[in-house]
Amino acid sequence: MPSLKALIAAVALAVALAAGAGESEAQSGYSDAKLAAFIEAAVAVNRLRDHWTPKIGGAQNEADAEAMMKQANGQMSQAVERTEGITLTEYMEIVEAAERDPTLSDQLNSLYRAKVGQ
Repeated sequence: MPSLKALIAAVALAVALAAGAGESEAQSGYSDAKLAAFIEAAVAVNRLRDHWTPKIGGAQNEADAEAMMKQANGQMSQAVERTEGITLTEYMEIVEAAERDPTLSDQLNSLYRAKVGQ
């Protein structure tokens, strides 16, 4: 099981990467529609992260924290799967691509900030 820090870091990274404004598909390799769907999913994941992080952090023991992490991960996966225009596999591929590509990461960050009004 991943540690609490690992879960929070992974979710935070996914959310932080989930941004981006109008770069072309040629630059990122992803269509504007795919990136928009990614951002929709990332917003839902971020809401769930905000909900679960304090609960997991306040767990009375490691077993409770692991159970909550499992539940949180399941809800986050479902949130992505319910988002029209993107699969969980595609979402994770974009997260991984953004980890390797600072331009894509910046693009996603811009899109995310524009979506949530930051």
